[in-house]
Amino acid sequence: MLTPEELIDRVRDSVDGVYVAGSSRDAALAILQAGQTLVGIALSNLDDETERELRLARLEFWVRQYLRDLAEAEYRRGKLH
Repeated sequence: MLTPEELIDRVRDSVDGVYVAGSSRDAALAILQAGQTLVGIALSNLDDETERELRLARLEFWVRQYLRDLAEAEYRRGKLH
């Protein structure tokens, strides 16, 4: 049996360095689909519909925050026009 941290590490390690045939966009979409599958499995195991909706809303918030942080870091490195 894994701890939550071990599970997270295992999932992260499973995609680290994986090559996806096709473009970088294809790889990004494949990782996104894998993530959606994991989220769906996790949410389906929560019995409380209210908790599911709350977790989904939090997920959206944190993903958007992550994307903002990435964009800000790129901007600071001078890669955005």
